[in-house]
Parts: sequence; C-alpha cells; structure tokens
Amino acid sequence: MKKSLKVIGAVIFLVIAYLVVLQFYPKNASRFPFLAIVFLGDIYLYRSVKSWINERKAFLKNFFRILYWIPLMLLIITITITVLYPSNWWDDGVRTYIFGFIFIAYASKIIPILFLLFADFICGVRWINHKATRAIEKKQDLPIGQKITRSQFLQKAGLVSGGILGSWANQHPLEDAVSKINQLQPDLVFFTGDLVNYKSNEAYRFENTLKKLKSKHGIYATLGNHDYGDYTRWPSKAAKEQNMTDLYKFYERLGWKLLNNENWRRKLGGFWKVPKIWGYRKSPYWN
Repeated sequence: MKKSLKVIGAVIFLVIAYLVVLQFYPKNASRFPFLAIVFLGDIYLYRSVKSWINERKAFLKNFFRILYWIPLMLLIITITITVLYPSNWWDDGVRTYIFGFIFIAYASKIIPILFLLFADFICGVRWINHKATRAIEKKQDLPIGQKITRSQFLQKAGLVSGGILGSWANQHPLEDAVSKINQLQPDLVFFTGDLVNYKSNEAYRFENTLKKLKSKHGIYATLGNHDYGDYTRWPSKAAKEQNMTDLYKFYERLGWKLLNNENWRRKLGGFWKVPKIWGYRKSPYWN
C-alpha cells in the first residue's frame, strides 16, 4: 500500500510540476519530459539499491542516500538556473565541470538500469506466460487412455534433483522442501539423481525425512554422477561396489523406485514396465 501511494505521489508531483512549468515557462517546457524520465529512472534504480543502503550503519546510510541523489538535485538546480541564466553565459570551466559531473553520474546509472529493465522484462514475460498457461490448462480429471500434454503432465508431477546431501549442515532445508512438495499433493515425484556427494552413508541421517515425501502413484529416481562414488578414493574396488549396493538398499528402504537403464510407462489406470533399454523413449501418452 505504501509503495502504491509513493508511486501515485510521484506521478502527481510530476504532473503538477509540468503544469507549473508550462504555465510560467512555456519555452522551457520541452525540457520537462527529459527531466521526468531521469527522475523516474533514478527512482527505479534506487528501489534496487535501497535494501543494500538500509543495511549500512546510520552514518553510511545517510551518506549513500545523499550521494545517490546529488546528481539529480544538481541536474534540477542546473536546469532551473538555465531558465533564468542561460548556460552560454556561464564560465567555461564551471559549465564543463557541472555538466561533466552530471553526465558521468548518469552514464554510470544507465548500465544497471538497462540490466534491471531486461531482467524485469523477462520476469514479466514469464509471469504472463504462467498466467496464460494456468488459465488454459486447468487441472482436470482425465478419462483413462486420454492423451495429455507435457504441460498437463508436469502440473501433476514433482521434480527433485541434485540433493548432494553430504554438503548439508542440517535437515531443516530438506524438511521444508519435503513439506512444500507434499502440500502440492503430486501424482508422481521424480528424483533425477545426485542424492549424495561422495558416499552413500551421507544420506543415512536424512532417511526419516526423505521417507516423509509422498505422492499418489509413487516416487521414481535415477542415479546421478555423484552417486557412483567417482569423486573420492576407495581402498579397493570391492569397497566401491559395496557403496553402490548400500545405495540401492537405501532406495529400497525409502520405498522409491530406482530406474537403472529402464523406464516405466504411466497410463491412468495402471503401470506397464518397458524392457531395459539405454536412453529414453517418448511416451505415447504425451502429445
């Protein structure tokens, strides 16, 4: 609410300022759009650096705020003075230093503003696409055998990847992730590898948390490059093989189906196992 009021206040201020300039200094009204664009650009960029500034100590906070707004204040003062006292009447040195400072200050602001505009544009496109997709492809109960699109399929499936549990200091982030996935009530959950970092025993302390992960039709997993134990030294080949055996048993204890060079076809109403093959095969139930 406060942000909206600030935006409305800024717009009202610009409109009033333009009307005043147009009334009393009509010859200089053409400068106002440029000044308004600069003002809005400053506000736009300040919104991004504001949080960083607010984290500083009181003295530095005030210092950076003043430093940030000095170019705009100087620009406003300069334009105001030129209305009454044209710049060609100024001393050459003074004019060069003032205009040079303003130019350098705003040239340094243009680059981050362009990056922010591009990032916001991408976010806007994604937001529009998300809203359009959600409006068109609503969740619905499909009769057995009816084809569904990939988007409809992904709306009913959860994807988890790159756990690398050996790098986790505690279980709280994983518990939060499991809780959020369960709240979505997915039909299927896929874990696409890298459960551990180096050794299978890294996952043991997370077993109870992982067992809480639920889906209507099971959890399916594949191995990632970290799961094979290739990033650490083993005393023997047998020890490395035992590590893999322990990982397979861990997946069994979790109740997850580990797919090893195989795939399963999912059709509403049942499962059919496909013979072991290398690679992936497009499902006939996806368009």
